[in-house]
Parts: sequence; C-alpha cells; structure tokens
Amino acid sequence: WARAGEPIAAQERARRIGHAGEQLRALSMIVEPLLAAGAHRQIDEALAALPSADARSRYRAALAAALAGQGEVGRALEIAVQIGPPLERARVLVAAARAAAGAGDHTRAQAALGLALRGAAALGRRETFLCLSWAADALAAIGGPELLLASAGALDEIDSWWG
Repeated sequence: WARAGEPIAAQERARRIGHAGEQLRALSMIVEPLLAAGAHRQIDEALAALPSADARSRYRAALAAALAGQGEVGRALEIAVQIGPPLERARVLVAAARAAAGAGDHTRAQAALGLALRGAAALGRRETFLCLSWAADALAAIGGPELLLASAGALDEIDSWWG
C-alpha cells in the first residue's frame, strides 16, 4: 500500500499485524512515505501506540533516519537524542551528520558526529570503529582528504586505548 502511494492505508494495515516484531518492522518501513505525505499525526499515533520503550526507540530511529534523508536535520537530531540504545543512536546521528554535511551545514554535522562518536567510544573499541566507518563519507564531506587523514591518525591513537 505504501508503495502504491497510500501510506496511511498501509499504516492501518500494519497496525493490525499480530506479531509485535513484524508490526514494528512494517511500521518502520512506512515512516518515510508517511513523512513525504505530511502524515505527521499518523506517525505520532503509531509511536504512542507502540507497547514498549524498545519498540518506540526503534521507531524513533527509523523516523529520525527518514527525516535526515529528507533534509530535516534539526528534527532528526531532536529525535535521535531520544533513542535508547547507544549504538542505534550513534547510527542515526551519523545519518543526520551525513545529511547536514551534504547540505553544507558543517557545524551541525560536526556536532552530530561528536555526539555519535562519544556515545560509541563509551561502548568500546568495536563500536567506535563501527561508528567511524559509518561516518567516513560525512567526514570527507566536512573536511576532505585532510580530515580523513587526521581521522586515520586519531584511529591509531584510539586503538592504543584498548591496546
């Protein structure tokens, strides 16, 4: 239904799915078409109806990523900081940074990357490197090859923390 241009009808059908995980997956896939249709009330209703904090956090992640993809970086960042799991929050913050960098808003992109990387660093080495891999294109958009080289040097230093 969403692909056919009827995201509200798709959401109504998705809300009737009996398995909570499948319902969340379907609702998350419909967020972007709902945004494009301006169906903000339906998005808010779906979020409020989700039964657990984890489900609401995952839905917020899909919503923030969709907002960033549509260039609504400020709103994406507002929602991203509400996402519970730190690595998921970092992934969405990187998506917002990528969108901000693409729009030439390097200050906002740097702030989002800083939040993402600090959150990932608190989790550990693997998560930090994973976050940096997500952020490579945003870093290149912000500072070109020089920033990527400086980041590579920082990676060596970071790696020594867990040596």
